[in-house]
Amino acid sequence: MFWLTAHKRIWRLLFLVLLIAGIYGPWGFDRIHVPSPYPCSLPNIRLDENFCGLPLSITWGFTETIRGILTVAAAESMNMMGLARLILSSFTHFTLILLLFALPIITALILILHGDRPYWRIAHMIFLGLTAGLILFALILMPYPRMLGVLWGISVYLGATAGMLLVEALTWTSQKRI
Repeated sequence: MFWLTAHKRIWRLLFLVLLIAGIYGPWGFDRIHVPSPYPCSLPNIRLDENFCGLPLSITWGFTETIRGILTVAAAESMNMMGLARLILSSFTHFTLILLLFALPIITALILILHGDRPYWRIAHMIFLGLTAGLILFALILMPYPRMLGVLWGISVYLGATAGMLLVEALTWTSQKRI
């Protein structure tokens, strides 16, 4: 326990690398209709008898969300107020969920670079818990549970958030006793 408390930057950096690796790994599939007599060409994977899927990372979701916001804003030649209304109306839920996946990375970077401030640490643990809960909820509702091995990005991200939350909680409680 003392090693964890003394070397917070090292293990936070290791978990941060795992979080970033998980973000770039596959999280879902872009489904493509391919009847069963025809094979799926790489990098597509057969999901069921009528569909193949192209594994996509969550970064694809980030870029597509930003691209969609900018496309609509450019098509309607919006000012800043119109752009703010667009972001808050149509893309709100999806954007907030994507932001939730970025918040543990942002708070981990703040803790690594600026030290151990109690309010950042509490916020970091809250974001880790919310993100891990959301991922578990998504895994329960996953339409293709046998494909979890292919979707290693979501598994690595969940493992990193759960592990980081556990280590943060352990070091927090050990510091409280000292």
